[in-house]
Amino acid sequence: MDRLMESLIDSFGVSTKEENIKDIIKKQIKLMNKEKLLNLDFNEDEMGNIVVKVGEGTEKLMICTHMDNTGLMVMDIDDRGFLKVIPVGNIDLKNISASFFKSQQGYIGRMGFLKEDSSKDNLFIDFGISTKEKVKEKIKEGDFLELIGKKIQVENKIIGANIHSRIACYIILKVIENISIKNLNKEVYFVFSVQKELGFKGAKLAAVNIKPHSAIVLDSMESNDAKEGSYKIALDKGTIMSVFDRSLVIHNEIKEKIEKVSKKLDLKLQYSISDGENEGGLIHKEVGGIKTGMIALPCRYINTSGEMISLEDVANTISLLNEFIHEGSIEN
Repeated sequence: MDRLMESLIDSFGVSTKEENIKDIIKKQIKLMNKEKLLNLDFNEDEMGNIVVKVGEGTEKLMICTHMDNTGLMVMDIDDRGFLKVIPVGNIDLKNISASFFKSQQGYIGRMGFLKEDSSKDNLFIDFGISTKEKVKEKIKEGDFLELIGKKIQVENKIIGANIHSRIACYIILKVIENISIKNLNKEVYFVFSVQKELGFKGAKLAAVNIKPHSAIVLDSMESNDAKEGSYKIALDKGTIMSVFDRSLVIHNEIKEKIEKVSKKLDLKLQYSISDGENEGGLIHKEVGGIKTGMIALPCRYINTSGEMISLEDVANTISLLNEFIHEGSIEN
C-alpha cells in the first residue's frame, strides 16, 4: 500500500463533500505533469467532476469512476447531546451498527439506535458530549459524517473503511501515470465523478459534456466468497466484468474488447450478473446512445468499517484498463 493509496482511503469524501479527494487527484495530476512531462489537460466541470483529457483523435473514450462514498447527515441535536442522523446513499444499517463515524472536522462518535427497531428513523450518533450547546460548538445540523475503521495490510489484502469507493480512483490515476500518449489514436477522458451515491449525477453530466463514443465505468462489487456454499465473485480472481444488471447490459463490442485484452495479457476475468446498478446505466442513454460497459474490483464487506480488497486484483485491473485504452478502436 503506497502513500497515494493511503491518502485517498483516509480522506473525507461523503457524497457532495468530495473536496479532499479532488485535491489529492489534482495534486497527483500536477505532479505527473511536472515529473513525467505529460502535459495533461484537466478541469473541474459545473457539477464538480474532475475530467482529465489525454490524446488526440476522432474517437472519444470515457473512463469513469466516482470519488464519493456513503455516510450520514446530521438532522437534529437533542438536549442530551445526541445527534439524530439519516443515511446519505444506500447503507445496509445492520452492517454498521455500533460503528464509529467522524465529522469533516475530525470529531469521532459512535452510532446507535434510539429504539430496538434498527431502522434509519432511529439512528443517532453519540459524541460523548453531554449538552446540545457543547455539541454545537463542534458540529451542527446539515454536517456530514463518514464511517471510519482501522486500516491494515495482511499479505496482499488491504482492510479498512471506504476502500471500495477510493481504490478505483487510485487505479485510474495509475493508468494515467502509465499511459503512452504517443501511441494513442483517440481522445481519452478520465472522469472522477461526484454524487454517485445520490443518483449518479456527476457521471450523467460528464457524458453529456464529453459526448464520448464509448465508455467504461470502473467501480467495486461485493465479493461473496466469504460465505459458505457456491460463490461467483472472489478476491484474487481478477477484475469483474458486469455482463448484466438492472441498469445496464454491457455493449457487445465493449465485452469482446475486454475479453480480447484479458486473453492477450493472460489476465484473470470474472463475470457478473446482478440486480445492482451503476453509473453506466445513465451514461449509455445520453447523447443518442453511448457504447458502455462496467468493470469492477471485487471487495468483501462493502460499506462496513472492514472492507477488504486484493492488491493482486488492483494490479490486474490497472493492466486491463491500460491495454484496453491502447487497443484498437470501438467502431463508431
